[in-house]
Amino acid sequence: MKHLPVLILAVVFIFHNHAYAQVAINNTGTAPDGSAMLDVSSNSKGFLPPRMTQAQRDLIPSPQTGIIIYQTDGLSGLYCNKGTTGFPAWQLQGPAALAFGYFNETSIQPANGAARTNIPFNPNYLYNIPFTGNNSVTVSIAGTYRIAYHISMITNNTTCEVYLTVNNSDLAVVPAQSSTTYMIASLSQEYIVNLNAGDIIVLKFANTGGGPVCTCYSRSLEVIQIR
Repeated sequence: MKHLPVLILAVVFIFHNHAYAQVAINNTGTAPDGSAMLDVSSNSKGFLPPRMTQAQRDLIPSPQTGIIIYQTDGLSGLYCNKGTTGFPAWQLQGPAALAFGYFNETSIQPANGAARTNIPFNPNYLYNIPFTGNNSVTVSIAGTYRIAYHISMITNNTTCEVYLTVNNSDLAVVPAQSSTTYMIASLSQEYIVNLNAGDIIVLKFANTGGGPVCTCYSRSLEVIQIR
């Protein structure tokens, strides 16, 4: 009989743990919501996730899908592992401007006949979408993106065409200008597209009208993740 109190305590402990498997953290004594294992509520305080640098984040061993941290350096913010434990894919939550490329105003690029020519630019990039060389953008995070560009061109008795390509496939083909005289054409376009990590964006143009002049001058390119 001397073991009876210990047995009773064990049964009470097991019953208590089973009955209160859900946890509520608040200062009102409110029970946890029936759909939540952990229910944190407050009207004066917030939830503070673990804070760490990107290097520290990348050292988390086998991070589970869905784990969340706040990254304090680089492009800081709330990150969630959208990948797997073996192949983590940390994604910033919420929209962020991830890349911007600026084309030199004084740079002149002639189109080589009807053959497509990559439009070069001087990269001025931000955050974690790198410009590759001087004529392409490589996406590092899958998501929905806004791609916008502006191009100024000179035409002379010809048609210039502009191509926005993703992985060498045409996303859009736009005639910049068809003219029988010397003319400056200005073209602006924007698109909303779903992109995967590793996708490569390139702007190209060509002199498709057979005329003597099709020259690209000032241009800009912007790639923004919107979700």
